[in-house]
Amino acid sequence: MMKIVLALPMLAAAAPSFNWTKCPAVHEIQAARVATDLTMDNYQGFYYELAFHDIFQAICPSVQCVYSNKSLHTWSDGQKYISEEWGLGCMGHAYPQTLLNNLTEQPGYFLSFVPQAKPPFSIINKWTKNLLFPNTVVDFKAGPKGYTLEFQCVEAAGKIRYIGINFYARDTSEETFQEMLAAAKASGMDFYMNKGNPGFNFRRVDHSNCTHEPKPPQALLMV
Repeated sequence: MMKIVLALPMLAAAAPSFNWTKCPAVHEIQAARVATDLTMDNYQGFYYELAFHDIFQAICPSVQCVYSNKSLHTWSDGQKYISEEWGLGCMGHAYPQTLLNNLTEQPGYFLSFVPQAKPPFSIINKWTKNLLFPNTVVDFKAGPKGYTLEFQCVEAAGKIRYIGINFYARDTSEETFQEMLAAAKASGMDFYMNKGNPGFNFRRVDHSNCTHEPKPPQALLMV
């Protein structure tokens, strides 16, 4: 059984120095406003994924209509978690999934897991069973034009094994995407999006013909 849990970081006194063998600490990439602006009340709800960097999503040659519907729940032992009803459109078919994110004492830092991946991602079950992976809200903005920019990183045996980055937004406008891209650049996460090389390696997501997705402002009401 492999379980990865990162300790909560101390505040840094100097600018971070990234390398391709170790995941960054939360404070190295997370915007300061996350600690003050993010609450579970304004975090919950429906998001459109505008872009991603994720090897698993990329198995589909034509990804579209990716969404995340987040809601707060509590386990029997009192541990709070976000249940994420997530879905991806691939070649005209919808593939819904469920992702779970345990809250921690640090705002915007979750310990996440996939209880049982469904097709076309079933192959990952042998790797993700009993695996907790860190999920960090790198930047957050509340409201109808809001977003949550999220980053997952898994390392093992002195090497980064997986990077996932999600551009989740309340609307699908180019304006919101560009604001998120600027936030991603400010965080320095492009180092991890492109294996230590400069520049961004990601795919945009088309939301032009998504019959299973709500339209704003109704999307904001979905929890």
